Amino acid sequence: MHTNDFATFFDLNSVRKDNVGCLSQFYIKDNYRQYGIGSVLFNMSIEWLRQFKDVEDYFIYVSNGNADALEFYTRKGFAVSHDILDGFIIVLRK
Repeated sequence: MHTNDFATFFDLNSVRKDNVGCLSQFYIKDNYRQYGIGSVLFNMSIEWLRQFKDVEDYFIYVSNGNADALEFYTRKGFAVSHDILDGFIIVLRK
């Protein structure tokens, strides 16, 4: 079992390999939404992560209350996994 202070951000017992891919601090200003910019940047980020053959598990962190982000990521195939920091952050996984 892996142990460190960061381990609470994902369930390390359920990941398949030693490394995981994470996306956080991904934000598009309101005035620039609805133009597909977020989808293009998201797809580029995921494509970049997929080049690492030792990564099969992907996690995204969303602040509690950010319904737009939750909807965006669920449309991209991610599902809510759990929350951390007493519910302050919602973890999504694919």
